[in-house]
Amino acid sequence: MAALPTTVQDALKIADVRLVLGAHQQRSGRGSGDAVYADVAPQAWTASCTTAAMPNAEAWALMAKLSSLRGGLGTMLLYNASLPYPPADPDGSILGAATPTVTLITDASTIRIGGLPAAYPIKAGTFLSIAYGSGRLYLGQVVDDVTASGGGSASGVKITPALPESVALADAVTLVKAPGLFRVVPGSAYPQSADLVNMTITFDAEQTYGPA
Repeated sequence: MAALPTTVQDALKIADVRLVLGAHQQRSGRGSGDAVYADVAPQAWTASCTTAAMPNAEAWALMAKLSSLRGGLGTMLLYNASLPYPPADPDGSILGAATPTVTLITDASTIRIGGLPAAYPIKAGTFLSIAYGSGRLYLGQVVDDVTASGGGSASGVKITPALPESVALADAVTLVKAPGLFRVVPGSAYPQSADLVNMTITFDAEQTYGPA
């Protein structure tokens, strides 16, 4: 089943989103009383979304889209509706038609991005996604400010969470409406009346690294 595209999110008119990066960790204790934590799975995002009020018929049409995912069996592409564009490029016009890619992987938390406009600024907090493998998506954030060179290459880009091992050179990087691949939590999507003729939709979603 193909993932629902980001155009579905645009149609949903999400007005409030809580995007949280969770850690899958195991806690144990030492004889000294200190707590010790260890990763048992990659970090993943969770999203709680509420749409703006929309006409009842429009809301039910979008509920049908969400229901077509059959709970957690299907997937949809979601981006952070509260920060859809890079902070230094608030409408995406500077990036324009550029097609950034990964050109160097220093380690799981540091990459170089090529194919950017000259001197393109990337601010801390910028969301980015990387398409890799077969239908897989990494969703992360830039940790520190960085500026691309005159040749459009941004070196030493610190990102979080850590990259999956199968991310490779030449993988495409998205900075505008950077999506992750999510599964709607079964039973979490429901419409609620805003007034006699309008409704809102609320749903929760959990990131999956794919494939779609």
